[in-house]
Amino acid sequence: MRMFPQNATTESATPTIMSSTSAHILLPGLKTTDVFLLLETTEDQVDTECPLTMEPIHSQNDAQFFAECVKNTDKNKSQDPDDAWTQLSQDDFSGLPNMGSIQLLKCGHKFGGAAFMYEIMIKKFKCPICRGGSVNVVTMDIAQTPPNVHNRTWDVLCRLAARVRENDLSQRIKQEPLQ
Repeated sequence: MRMFPQNATTESATPTIMSSTSAHILLPGLKTTDVFLLLETTEDQVDTECPLTMEPIHSQNDAQFFAECVKNTDKNKSQDPDDAWTQLSQDDFSGLPNMGSIQLLKCGHKFGGAAFMYEIMIKKFKCPICRGGSVNVVTMDIAQTPPNVHNRTWDVLCRLAARVRENDLSQRIKQEPLQ
């Protein structure tokens, strides 16, 4: 997988945008230095593999990715039909558009859009490869869909990330020794 043009080094290279259609994305809660590019996935990216999913970016299916994430997130699902998590866990995510790929401006690393968004929404805004980025955390506000991100995709990401963060906090509390 090549992140930079040939003959470039990671120390001095400016990331090259490998797509003709792109949009700058800044998620709620992040600083302007955390902007990244959402790229239209094109056929010339056939060999570009997402380091998070280990699959070619051009063939990733965001609906399947979200279904797997939901399935693996919480084994103790609520049974309340009005609960937002219950509704999400019963969603088949059909009709959800694929996001394409994301390229970080600071380091040039590329990822599948859904996998990267999920990663930074459950953690901090850091590149999963080189750890470049910031300590800023995405604000998960369903009412603040970022430009160029599909409303339903943002809704799914917010609900899924909120559940993961909640589960992580619960686990940390259980593991802390009583004082």
